[in-house]
Amino acid sequence: MNPIALVFDAITYLFLLRFALQAAQADFFNPISQWVIRLTKPLIKPLNAILPDTQRFNTAALLLAFLAQLLVYPTLMAINGSGFELDQRMIAAASIGFLYAVLNFYFIIAIVFALMSWVVRDPNHPVFNLLNAILAPLMRPIQAIIPPMGGLDFSLIVVLFAISAIKNNVLPVLIAQLGL
Repeated sequence: MNPIALVFDAITYLFLLRFALQAAQADFFNPISQWVIRLTKPLIKPLNAILPDTQRFNTAALLLAFLAQLLVYPTLMAINGSGFELDQRMIAAASIGFLYAVLNFYFIIAIVFALMSWVVRDPNHPVFNLLNAILAPLMRPIQAIIPPMGGLDFSLIVVLFAISAIKNNVLPVLIAQLGL
């Protein structure tokens, strides 16, 4: 993978993390939350004047995550000497890239959460608490249908399958429809 694309992906995931933490109303005093807020505040604060938060959702963080995906290919083209071009096709590709990034973000969070649930003995571990808070909005509706049985919670598996199904079945159809 190109190092420039990797930097843009890291920026995307950082702003998605900021969005997810606020949307899930994760613990503000958690050291990881504090680090994410401190790191993203210089770009989010000016945008909040234009795009105020809507209830729990930080629209500025979501916009910055999308912009990171939008600017990756034109930046690579400019570095390669092709010029900085942004057209409808690039916007469509960035939208698909953003959807992939959101799905990958939640997939990674779910995998790390599953691994930590097997290893971490302290249920109050800061990372474990944040991952649980981020995944709870996805798992809660599934737990209402399939409650934990005998100490086993299958909702995380359902979330992982749903993310994989969307990535492998829905997004390729969307890409084909858009001609990308």
